[in-house]
Amino acid sequence: MRRAGSWILIVLAGVFLFVTVLASWARNTVFDSPTFSKRAVELLDSQAVRRELAQRLTEQLIRSGNQQAISFRPAYQLAIEAAVDTDTFRSIFRTAIRRTHQAILEGTGGSAGLDLADSVAIITSTLQLPGNAAPSNVSSGGLNNSFTDITERLGSLGVWNLDDTISSISLIAFVGMVAAAGGAIALGTDRRRIVRRLGWTVVVVGLLLVGALQALQWWVGRTISDSSLRNAVDGAVAHATQDLHTAGLWLAAYGVVIAAAASSTGRSYTPIEVGRRVRGWVERRRANTWGTVLIGVLAILIGIVFVQEPLGNLELLIILAGLWLSYLGVCELLRVVRKVAAPAGRQWRWRRVAAVAAVVVVLGALITAGLVVSTRRAATRANAVGEVRCNGEAALCDLTLDKAIFPGTHNSMSSSLYPGWLFGEQIDTIKGQLDAGVRALLIDTHYGVPSTSRLPGSETPVILTDRASELKAPPGDDIDPAVAERANRLASRAPRAADGRRDIYLCHNYCELGAVPFSSVLADLKTFIDTHPDDVVIVDIQDATTPADTAAAFQAAGLEDRIATLVKGEPLPTLGELIDARRQLLVFAEQGGAGAPPWYQKTYDWFQETPYSFSSPDDFSCQPNRGAPDAPLFLLNHWVTTSPPDPGEAGKVNGPGVLDSRIETCIAQRGLVPTIVAVDFSEKGGFVNTLRKINAASVREVRGARDKLAGTASSSPRPTGVIETIPTTVAGAPPTTAAPGASAAPPVPPGSEITTITGGDPAVFCPAVPTALHTILAWAEAALGEGPSDAGLADFAYGPVLSRVMDAYVASAPLEVAAKAEPLHARATAAAAALANLGVKPAEIQQLADQAAALLASPDSPDGVTIEETVLPKLEQSVPADRLRAAALVFSAGQPDPSTVLDLGNVSDRAARTPGWEACPDVVARI
Repeated sequence: MRRAGSWILIVLAGVFLFVTVLASWARNTVFDSPTFSKRAVELLDSQAVRRELAQRLTEQLIRSGNQQAISFRPAYQLAIEAAVDTDTFRSIFRTAIRRTHQAILEGTGGSAGLDLADSVAIITSTLQLPGNAAPSNVSSGGLNNSFTDITERLGSLGVWNLDDTISSISLIAFVGMVAAAGGAIALGTDRRRIVRRLGWTVVVVGLLLVGALQALQWWVGRTISDSSLRNAVDGAVAHATQDLHTAGLWLAAYGVVIAAAASSTGRSYTPIEVGRRVRGWVERRRANTWGTVLIGVLAILIGIVFVQEPLGNLELLIILAGLWLSYLGVCELLRVVRKVAAPAGRQWRWRRVAAVAAVVVVLGALITAGLVVSTRRAATRANAVGEVRCNGEAALCDLTLDKAIFPGTHNSMSSSLYPGWLFGEQIDTIKGQLDAGVRALLIDTHYGVPSTSRLPGSETPVILTDRASELKAPPGDDIDPAVAERANRLASRAPRAADGRRDIYLCHNYCELGAVPFSSVLADLKTFIDTHPDDVVIVDIQDATTPADTAAAFQAAGLEDRIATLVKGEPLPTLGELIDARRQLLVFAEQGGAGAPPWYQKTYDWFQETPYSFSSPDDFSCQPNRGAPDAPLFLLNHWVTTSPPDPGEAGKVNGPGVLDSRIETCIAQRGLVPTIVAVDFSEKGGFVNTLRKINAASVREVRGARDKLAGTASSSPRPTGVIETIPTTVAGAPPTTAAPGASAAPPVPPGSEITTITGGDPAVFCPAVPTALHTILAWAEAALGEGPSDAGLADFAYGPVLSRVMDAYVASAPLEVAAKAEPLHARATAAAAALANLGVKPAEIQQLADQAAALLASPDSPDGVTIEETVLPKLEQSVPADRLRAAALVFSAGQPDPSTVLDLGNVSDRAARTPGWEACPDVVARI
């Protein structure tokens, strides 16, 4: 009875284990809409799938009555197939899958199908139809309920009802597995044998998972008649479930170790032993008729299975052979351990048990590491196909609006590529700016009326500004008198067209000097939003037009349902959340007023800004200008006002040197990361690339902070790291001891060799070396061990003391040594200057230096990180912690990696014998 009960519990433990693994995986993939949609996107990698998809969508357009699809089906189908093979369509497809999946989980079913209406813009842009066949209007309504037959079939599956209970199922199955396994061991008379059977049960469960996935692929493939489409779906299913497949194999490996560890000394299932047992089993079956029939039927079934799926079953045989070899290897390893650990006698029993347990623990740890790494890698590969790339980078999806930086253009519409525009402040059009990476547009709306006059050299009519209809006149301090005179002169010579209708134009104060129809820009914006569904765009309007008219223009362009509305008092959304909600556009207006919809938000309710009028880069200021002091978003105006506008000057201030410094200073002074950095001539100076670098630093800060909140960073002290390359300085003799209180340093490779030295003052330099090296070591220990969210804090903590000691070091060092030390000297000086910009008084900076110097000389010999953590609270008395951390982050982003400034040079023995330097006392040559 106990034997039967033990077998039943072993089987139950296996069933519970299978359910635990499958339910845990399903909870994170099948029942998680973002993950499910990402993995579904891989289907589009197959040409057969794209062809089938194009055919289905074309038929849907025809059934919806689309005239061009009916008349030019071949061209339409080819255009759709080309559109499907784009990253943009993948994003639309991913979003449609996610929304439908969510609807199914919420119980509303999949009767609505996939909403692929957004793909119409892509399809239209790729159409290559003959003559006048290109459609003037493609109905999007025909693609908003695609594949309803498939989604209805999926929605009817009862498995989706497990969404709310899948976590409970996983937990209950896990508890049941542990209880059943424990009960089986307790009931068994031979516990070693029970454990061995449990090990083989784990192997069987792992292989069943692998086999179930192969059966799933086979079943899915059998439902598709087209062979190429079937192969594509097979491949997509295999890729999407690769992490579960890998987990099954590693689970079998666990079982192998358990079974081998529980095997009796000297006994294992070797090929000879297995062959003997199989032969005995067969002979016993052949002793009667029914047994012979059973053997024959099994042989036929196995043969059919191998004929049907030869490659898949060959893979399974290879897996079994590999697991068998692993089992034999573990058995042999444990046999040797038992023999070495217990040569003879019962008194060695516990030593043997401990040795075997240690080996099993090590093997289990290795398998666990392999399981975690390989399954995570497989899951990452599966998810990467449908990865969301917010504003071009997947990492930016985590950032809230106040942490992300949007490259912006001042007077975005002021492009000389628009016909008739004078005094352009941008080179490219708004469409070109968006394509180049600009994600914030600062535009001016005005009412204008076409005149009968044409701009010189063009057929573009002069647009007359309708001042009488506008909300307010343009600010006088923003207008060059010469520009105003020219505009008035043009207006006086341009009679209003008899049939001219008032409309909204984008103009810079005077439409006579350049005007772009607002509707055409919004059409370009709509196309961009449709074809870049993973990008968020901000539009800030200096509005001389009424909110009702401006909002109506957005509505007419089809943009209203893509605009997000921010709510005071609620957390700002992340870029990923805006994209998931298909609200990728934010609209702000300086004036606003009555009649504005909720999404037409007042700029300075949400933004605070800097001044915007600077005659030279030296005039740049971060002082508050418009906007409430508690507004969460920050507009950084970064251009030099010249008349006429000068792209050469813009190239200088848009470059990383000036721009990095300005952003760093403004973050330090205002305590906010700029939401928009607006420039003139955004094409100049590497503007977009510079902001991408700073955005990457912001990502590191946010992720570091999130890790700390999750307990991962705060659960252990910040690593001090291993200093891999801290170079050397002048040494006339072998290394001796460091300055008093110096921390012991790990051995490091030498720095670059200095073969000759000239200049310098040995009498001053040699005594300064130990203190300098000790300070550098402490700073490097802290800086190289910084986590992502702590970047730059070591520079601020050590900047005062390090700049002090480096001043003496560089001033008295040989020229060759001083040159090597200058990058570190400059970094320390810049850190001290940044503190001054933060408002730290000179006396306070000196006190910080004194405090750090005292700690460095302390007989307690604190390490570099401890010194930093002691100094920072003193610094935070002068600068709020959040502001200090933000400034440190930007400072770090503008500096090279700390390890690149640590090559102080290794003075050769020959150079150290230079006249005047022979008497230099022994110093530490390697930190």
